[in-house]
Amino acid sequence: MDRNFIRTVLFVGFLSLFLVACGGGRYGDLTAQQYNQKPFTVAIPAGTDNSVVIDAAEAALLGREWSITSQSDNEIVGNLVHRYYDATVTIKIEGNHAVLYSDAKYDGPQVDNPVPGVPVGWLKNLKADMDAKLGNPG
Repeated sequence: MDRNFIRTVLFVGFLSLFLVACGGGRYGDLTAQQYNQKPFTVAIPAGTDNSVVIDAAEAALLGREWSITSQSDNEIVGNLVHRYYDATVTIKIEGNHAVLYSDAKYDGPQVDNPVPGVPVGWLKNLKADMDAKLGNPG
């Protein structure tokens, strides 16, 4: 087999894995507004105490190296500054769901000034971690 072909296949494979791992952050006023109108949610199993949900959110945040900026009986706020994002997530208990609201700024090379952004991959990871900790199906 041609060595250039093998190198090309390896490069494309590496690039594909890299792009999947990055998680697809998005930025722009409309994108941030749209996300927060229909944010990620985590189902809270029936009979689960709020403290268990907040503990699961705290563990997910700390496990992903977010810092906790505030916490109450029905809400926890985390912050992470990384890869051109200054991201704040507010996880609120609303009925039988924990809702992950995003308030992030993106200041990457594609923009002149910081703009609202949504680090989608990071939020998906937090959701998945909370689902696992609460025993929800993946």
